[in-house]
Amino acid sequence: MARYKRSLKGSGISLECATENAPDDGCYHVLRDGRIVSSHRTLKAATGAYRALLEESGALLEQPSEPPAAQDPRRLVGEFYVYGKARRRGTGTRTYG
Repeated sequence: MARYKRSLKGSGISLECATENAPDDGCYHVLRDGRIVSSHRTLKAATGAYRALLEESGALLEQPSEPPAAQDPRRLVGEFYVYGKARRRGTGTRTYG
C-alpha cells in the first residue's frame, strides 16, 4: 500500500499508513504522540477517527464564519488556484475563467 501521512501541526495527532511510525500492514493508523491509538482498513473510517480525536483534544480550530470563497475570490482546485466562476461548455465539460 502507498505511504500516507496526514497531521495537524502542533497537535501530536496524525493519520499514517506505511510510514516509519506505522507498520505496512495495509491499514490506516491514527497516532497520538507516536503511539498507535486505532487502526482502520479504510481511509474513510480512519479519517473519521482522526477528526474525532482532533475535536476531542481541542486541536481542531473553529471554522471561520464566512466561507473561504467569500473571503478570497480564488478557489483551490486540486493544488491550483482558479479565478472566476466555473461555467459549462456546450460539450458538458467545465472551464474556469
